[in-house]
Amino acid sequence: NVARFEAPSGPMTYTFRWQPESAAFKAIRGSAPGASAPAVSQHVFNSGIPQATGQTVHIDLYDYHHSGGSPQQPAEVVIEKFEYLP
Repeated sequence: NVARFEAPSGPMTYTFRWQPESAAFKAIRGSAPGASAPAVSQHVFNSGIPQATGQTVHIDLYDYHHSGGSPQQPAEVVIEKFEYLP
């Protein structure tokens, strides 16, 4: 399950809710989960949802705009908070 989008610069809040029948993802501008800002991206997956057993969290930064042989510009991601609620 993949849903690509371009994230703007600046603070963002990402939420991911994994349930047995679906997985919902949402990205909003700002650093407060309750912010009323419109979604930059959101998607609900209703198929191909794996069982919640033995899963681990893995976070990657892929800088697609600067790949392909040209000199890479610095890219940075700062994670202020990560919360897992089983």
